[in-house]
Amino acid sequence: MSLAKSSNDSQPSREEIYQAFLRSLRRRRGFGIVFMQCPPAEAKGIIGRVHQDLPQKQISTLTLTEPIDNLYDRVENILDRDQLSILFIQGLEKSLEPYIKPGYGGEGDYYNLDTVPTILSHLNQRRELFRDHFPTLCFVFVLPAFAIKYFIRRAPDFFDWSAGVFKFSVDIGANGFSENVIQPGQDKIKVGSGRTAERGIDYFKQALQRQREIGDRKGEADSLSSLGNAYRSLGQYREAIDYLRQGLQIQHEIGDRYGELASLSSLGGALYCLKQYERSIASYDKAIKISQELELDQAALLSQMLINRGNALKSIGRLEASIKSYEQAIEIEPNSAQALVQCGDALNQLGL
Repeated sequence: MSLAKSSNDSQPSREEIYQAFLRSLRRRRGFGIVFMQCPPAEAKGIIGRVHQDLPQKQISTLTLTEPIDNLYDRVENILDRDQLSILFIQGLEKSLEPYIKPGYGGEGDYYNLDTVPTILSHLNQRRELFRDHFPTLCFVFVLPAFAIKYFIRRAPDFFDWSAGVFKFSVDIGANGFSENVIQPGQDKIKVGSGRTAERGIDYFKQALQRQREIGDRKGEADSLSSLGNAYRSLGQYREAIDYLRQGLQIQHEIGDRYGELASLSSLGGALYCLKQYERSIASYDKAIKISQELELDQAALLSQMLINRGNALKSIGRLEASIKSYEQAIEIEPNSAQALVQCGDALNQLGL
């Protein structure tokens, strides 16, 4: 989980850090632990972007407003926890602040050598319980730097199970490297400034050229769609739309219905970001139809597409149609907080 460093050893961009973070969450299947070092004021925007970029995942946030001694019970009481894929946890640092004392051995005010905060003791002792009782859930702890150090120093058993720390508040070390990813059981990984997304685009273009040379139509379509998604992740939506449409045309010609579904869903998102709402709705309509025809056992994916369609409908004032779309999503995923909130907002705009 490291990004290759460039020849000039300059620090990575926030986008590179985000893309590495996103890949970790996208590849995660089942139980997991990830740490995200980020100022509270910036966390909301990052979490919102993850919602947009991982529509196939069911995501929620648990915000703690006061110190706690028991996280397990808080998670256990989340009504839709069995449907969730990713749970962001914010505010856990409030349970550590009362334990801050003058540092030991020049480490600063990060941890007290003689005392383990109750919440960290709880997590150390119950990590197997978290794994066994929440087997489908990836926990993402959003914490400031001092809290990350507390985990490393005073809850090593729990931390060792994590996929690492993604540092969105970039710290530059004396050697000029940025230390943005820490992996348990290893030294800090130096993250260079190689533009990961752009390098990925270069590889996709090389693959596309080769697939065209050998006449691999499905491979060509897959590479075009991958290019579209890569440009979309960079916020270059017009380029994304162009590649997605090229891939979609080939997928339609060769009868790749699963590929069409994925491309149409991505296309709907890119069009929405350019405020081309009517075209976004049309893409989601086609994707939803294909999903229903294929009878896919992917309730979360269908529900998310219906929510996204509802958002586009609401953006152009088609409130009754958006409510119908949200209600269809709720019928599929009754505990979807996102669908419930969006539906409530549309009803409120209608004055109902």
